[in-house]
Amino acid sequence: LVDSFTGGGWTTTGLIYLWRIKMKTKSIVVLFLMALIVSSIIPSYGQDSKWLLLMADDTEKETTDYKNRVSTDNGFVQSLSYLDSFIKKTKNNFYDDIKFWISSEWGLKVESDKVLKQYDLKGNDLTSPEIENYPSLKLNELFSLNGIYYSGNKQFCDNSTLAVEHPMTLIIVFQQSDGMHKEALLDTKDKKEHSILFDDVSVDPAPLSIEIGKKTVIGSIQDAKSFLYFEFNGDSSKVYNNGAQFFSGKINSGELNGIRIGTLKNLKKNYYLSGYIFEIGIIGKILTPEQRTMLTDFIKQHYSIN
Repeated sequence: LVDSFTGGGWTTTGLIYLWRIKMKTKSIVVLFLMALIVSSIIPSYGQDSKWLLLMADDTEKETTDYKNRVSTDNGFVQSLSYLDSFIKKTKNNFYDDIKFWISSEWGLKVESDKVLKQYDLKGNDLTSPEIENYPSLKLNELFSLNGIYYSGNKQFCDNSTLAVEHPMTLIIVFQQSDGMHKEALLDTKDKKEHSILFDDVSVDPAPLSIEIGKKTVIGSIQDAKSFLYFEFNGDSSKVYNNGAQFFSGKINSGELNGIRIGTLKNLKKNYYLSGYIFEIGIIGKILTPEQRTMLTDFIKQHYSIN
């Protein structure tokens, strides 16, 4: 630049240099303003994640396909970055073995605060039969995230197309509001019993049980962040809570013919969940210890579970 002016006056080279600096500064300002405009029109759900993925060039095809499918039905994905990270983590491990997976962060169709539909990764859509059965999308202060909230009063959703037999892996991320009621997390929709529930009100909090032909008591869960990991594998079954094993033994073999979330197949029992569900995943096999550790660490990190 010093060589570009003489006698206190600018040469042509110096003026061109300054013009380039000015135009570059304008370009930066224009890009910044465009970013502000785009971010202002992106819906509040998953805003930061959507903007990040808008700028990224390595999004998985499965992420894009899922987003397009949800959008076609006027649904939305709250956190594309979380969805994409999950697919990247599982794609070369057990993604093809996933039979069912929903997340309150991935795909919902919401009207006001009512959840009309939840979009599973594999094309199994969860719906509720009547308006009174719709759960809500509601902020959970403990998780600092929106969760699917079931009030304990006839709210549930289901799907008939899922079909998976033991051995299998099942995960649930949830927070129960009140452990003193008889409540159900999930069940099969058709055919035989496959219930995961709380039903002993003589104990506070009521212990978690599994009923597949007979009841197996698993153990008590405090009213806090809960990440349950089930290995349904006959005599070698295991259950982990927040990464720590707290059951090992026999659980009767069974199957899920369809799935019902928030209550039991037998609606007359009035076992309705009072609490939040954030994630439910079903894998059609038992994961290796390394895969289990990878998935557990990934889920715990996302939900800030100690």
